[in-house]
Amino acid sequence: LTRKEFCRVLAQTVSATGDGESRFSLIFIDIMQFKIINNTCGYEGGDTFLRELAQRLKNFMPVDTLMGRMGADQFALVLDEDAETLGYNNARELKKMIESTRFSYDEHSFVINIALALAGFDQDNPKVMELLRSVESATSLSKKTGYKDVQVVRPGDQQLEKLDEVMGWVNRINR
Repeated sequence: LTRKEFCRVLAQTVSATGDGESRFSLIFIDIMQFKIINNTCGYEGGDTFLRELAQRLKNFMPVDTLMGRMGADQFALVLDEDAETLGYNNARELKKMIESTRFSYDEHSFVINIALALAGFDQDNPKVMELLRSVESATSLSKKTGYKDVQVVRPGDQQLEKLDEVMGWVNRINR
């Protein structure tokens, strides 16, 4: 799905689960080497990489997983499970799966690393764009800390709040 369609379906999914018990995990993936792949192999190589990665994600995740491409080198997934337990474990396994396979194209071979962030939410958190922005920002923190583990987004995270404050100032300056 595109970013716009992903957000629309995500909002519908969250509002449709009014049982008070449903908990979800939002996973945001930022591919570190995509620009290198595109520059080395051209757009055809980059497109091949993205198609292969999308297929691997589809094969790895449960059938009902909501998946979308958020940007040139970013994907988001929503799992119908609590982030603190199954969601975290699945995010770690997903990261391991993606990074365990090199991408080969023509005579080139690339090690793939990703920054991955995870946020838990339920139907009481209807602000989908805010949630996406939080996990996207968390991947930036993950990059700064070496992107070795899953960056978990939790309310009151001082690093994320500081990053949000900086981004707010950047937006004000750029107006």
